[in-house]
Amino acid sequence: MGLKLMSFLGTNNYLPCVYRTQVGEAAPRRFIQTALVELFLGDLTQEREIIIFLTREARERNWSRNGPNGERPLEEELTEQLSQEAYSGIRVRTVDVCEGFTIDQMWSIFEVVERNVNVGDQVIFDITHSYRSLPFLSLLLLNYARVFRKIKIEGIVYGAFEALGRRNEVENMPLRERLVDVIDLKEFVRLMDWSAAADHFVKAGDTKDLYGIARVELSPVNASLKTTDENLHLLNRLLKNLHEFSQQAATCRTRTILRDTLPGISQNAVMNKDEPVPYIKALLPILDVVRGKMANMLAGTDIQKANALVRWCLDHDKIQQAWTILRENVISFLCSAVGYEEHGLKAECGRERELITKAAKVLAQNIAAERWENAIKSQSWIVDAMRNDLELLEVAKLLDGIMDYRNDLDHAEYTCKNHRAHKFETVLGTILTKFERIVEMQAGKDPTWPMRATGEMQKAARLLLSPLGLSAGPLFSALRRLAPEHVLVLTSQEADADLPRITEHAEYQGTLQKIVVEDPFTCFQELPQIEAEISRAVESLPNVEIFVNITGGTTALQYAVQEVASSLRDRDYLVHEVAFADRRLADEQKQVPFVEGEMFYLS
Repeated sequence: MGLKLMSFLGTNNYLPCVYRTQVGEAAPRRFIQTALVELFLGDLTQEREIIIFLTREARERNWSRNGPNGERPLEEELTEQLSQEAYSGIRVRTVDVCEGFTIDQMWSIFEVVERNVNVGDQVIFDITHSYRSLPFLSLLLLNYARVFRKIKIEGIVYGAFEALGRRNEVENMPLRERLVDVIDLKEFVRLMDWSAAADHFVKAGDTKDLYGIARVELSPVNASLKTTDENLHLLNRLLKNLHEFSQQAATCRTRTILRDTLPGISQNAVMNKDEPVPYIKALLPILDVVRGKMANMLAGTDIQKANALVRWCLDHDKIQQAWTILRENVISFLCSAVGYEEHGLKAECGRERELITKAAKVLAQNIAAERWENAIKSQSWIVDAMRNDLELLEVAKLLDGIMDYRNDLDHAEYTCKNHRAHKFETVLGTILTKFERIVEMQAGKDPTWPMRATGEMQKAARLLLSPLGLSAGPLFSALRRLAPEHVLVLTSQEADADLPRITEHAEYQGTLQKIVVEDPFTCFQELPQIEAEISRAVESLPNVEIFVNITGGTTALQYAVQEVASSLRDRDYLVHEVAFADRRLADEQKQVPFVEGEMFYLS
């Protein structure tokens, strides 16, 4: 390890100039390499080395031979300079490189330079006389070495000779007026750090690198401006909020995120646009990207924000956190939906929240009342509240599925029922989408709903798609239990005759359409026409929630409605499948057909 000055020697006949930095200037020098030695390598106790990369032409013209007017070559000038006491101990090496005309030659240069960098080196890289694409290549190489060789880049310097004018103009200048600024491009390596840190947050949701870089870069600014700049305060607090959000999301601190962190991000993100923050030019566009990624979490109700947090975790491969947060958010939703507050129960209490999971299990698994746990028997109103609302019943089924996957994750596959790794992501996405839709529907259906979404929502009308056979019970029960605004019946000519009587007993007042097949037992071949006709009917209704009854009618009719349901679901319609059962004896059902049966919510 040590300090290395690495430089490419060019092929031009260079003029003596005065090279300078912000802190000092060198004596007039023909080669920038000797000026850099004076500016950066003098009077140091650490190990120092100069490495000059030479093409064949550069070696012949400027390293070992005099110039066209007798000018001394770089080798002689360096040898004389390093004989001075201030530069004692500095080693000089030359390394041959190719011209870099082709991709293969550029890779060759990359490999040659990389071989001359050791772990932990401090490097000053001079690109003044680099040619063609070499400055770009050098920047990539140094960043590569910084990551994999742990080098420290002390400078990427460039002597801006061309700022003086054309060569013939510079020749006519007095030597003391040939002032050439040595520009340090190291800041653009930090730009790579900013980009990598922002990319790490955008892809992985981790702000550790972004926060670390920002603290280092803002430290001198904070020290100089102290407490007088409001924008700087906002920026510091925003970075702190983002870092806390990353830590809290990783540890499922949902309540803290909703209560403290997200409001902080929202407040601190509002900076004075008339006085833009000048401190770090690379930071502000990055923060815009970060805020854009979090926009959905900064608006809406707590339930909606938590759903956005779950999706954020899902998008950033925080699968276990996503399942955990989703479970708790669904429970919170159901606690409010069934009326915990009105019944004196606390949605924040772990024991009382568990009543929701027990009720969901009862409904999802159709557990008979005599097998219920005592805790849920004493609070059976929770089961009733969920059972009597189709959306809540679906959420209960979703919660039971969530518990299955969440438990498998938490117990590291040491459970009776395990799942393949890829299913955790795909199933989570499906469940989350369904839950998001139900939250929106509940918000639109009841203006007093406690989790009402922001903005006005149009209530979705219910469309019942049902087969009809010679038994009137299933369709009657569907009409009574679902109370749809629209009905589409798939039936036969014989069963169609009973349709007016069924709708009359059900007191149905909505729209009614029907598709009559020729043979209800062998209508499989008519499926394309059936599907097309149902699609036209659905498309004529702008905002519908579709309920597909799979009971009643023949096997062929039931198959047809199920296939149509699948097709509609693939087209992003909200589709529920339901079934109805009448436990009475067949003779009793024939004698008294118009009795509501039990409804089973399937999907």
